[in-house]
Amino acid sequence: AALDSADYYRGIAEKMAADKEAYYRRVGSLPGITVFRSDANFLLVEIPPDIRDRLKTFMTDRGLILKFMNEPQLKSHIRITLGTQEQNERVIAAFEEFFR
Repeated sequence: AALDSADYYRGIAEKMAADKEAYYRRVGSLPGITVFRSDANFLLVEIPPDIRDRLKTFMTDRGLILKFMNEPQLKSHIRITLGTQEQNERVIAAFEEFFR
C-alpha cells in the first residue's frame, strides 16, 4: 500500500522536514539550546542541565511528553519524536513560553 501512495508519503516527508526546520530555527535559537540535525523521525535537543527539572515539569503540566534522557552522557538531552504539525507547534510554542 505504501508503494501505491508515493504522493501521500512525499507529503508527510515534506511536512516533517518543515517541522524539523522550525525546531532548528525557533527552539535552537533559545539560550543554551542546541537542536541536532536529524534524518530520523525524532530530534535530539541539548539543554542547560540546570533547567532540566523545571522544563520537564513545565512540559508535563501542559500535557507534553518528551523523553528526558537518563544515560550519564545524555543527562542534558531530550529526545523529541515528531508528531503532527499541530503537535509539533505545541511543543515549540511551549519551549518559547518556558524561556519567556
